[in-house]
Amino acid sequence: PALLAGLFYALIYLYWRLQQRHQRRLTTLNADLERRVAEQTRDLQSERSRLSNILEGTGAATWEWNAQTGETRFNARWAEILGYRPEALLPMTRDGWIALIHPEDLARTRQLLGAHLKGESAQYVCESRLRHQDQHWVWTLSTGRVMSRTPDGRAEWVSGTLLDISEMRAAQQERERFANLLRGVLQAATDFSIIATEPDGLITVFNAGAERLLGYRAEEMVGRQTPALIHLPEEVMQRGVELSAAEGVEVQGFRVFLHVPERDGSEQREWTYVRQDGSRVPVSLTASVVRSERGEIVGYLGIAQDISARL
Repeated sequence: PALLAGLFYALIYLYWRLQQRHQRRLTTLNADLERRVAEQTRDLQSERSRLSNILEGTGAATWEWNAQTGETRFNARWAEILGYRPEALLPMTRDGWIALIHPEDLARTRQLLGAHLKGESAQYVCESRLRHQDQHWVWTLSTGRVMSRTPDGRAEWVSGTLLDISEMRAAQQERERFANLLRGVLQAATDFSIIATEPDGLITVFNAGAERLLGYRAEEMVGRQTPALIHLPEEVMQRGVELSAAEGVEVQGFRVFLHVPERDGSEQREWTYVRQDGSRVPVSLTASVVRSERGEIVGYLGIAQDISARL
């Protein structure tokens, strides 16, 4: 009996020691888990704060839409872009959102969103006009992505951002109006050959006056040829020799037309143009540099006039 009692107590003691060890292990694991959760929570809060700062810095609004239930969520910036207080748009339904879209943009918005929901595009990106509370239209850029799908593969939650791009669109329209006006002026100037090029010499503008003087069509020249086609090689070579001797540096090829304009802004000089039919015509050519607002060379412009009558 004493032996059995000793064995029994030994088993009890062993069990108690195992329990203590197990408890300490659980305590250690629990503490480690709590530490990791706390670290991840801090990281998540930091990431959310960083994301919030980025969104605030870019002026972007956020939106979420459940494609299955129609539930929508918008932040305060989304409402602000359209001139509303956030509570004035609650609850925002799918139909309410659609009612804000310009009628001319609705079909395209639906097409792009539908394609993304079906997995036909990696991201939903759409420029559209939304109705402001004051009844004017606000140009916006909406981007989003399906974040979750139902078990059978249908799009569920879609999240994205919204940017007010009204100023950008206004500037773009102004540039287009100016470009159209300039195009009209260029085409109306039939007494002058106006040719513009990229910095490497590729022709970008070939107006009606150039077509009339040289016999080429604009579509034959723009994006395909350089002014070398309409110049006498021997004249270009001779001018290169003169410039090289005067400047102390080698000047040849297309650089013959650019060396002085890049230094002085422009140069007027008489040249001989070669027409498409091979005939020649003397011209007075003013070559100038086209620079960006930052002073970078973005192209060159040549305006020539037939001076045959003077000779």
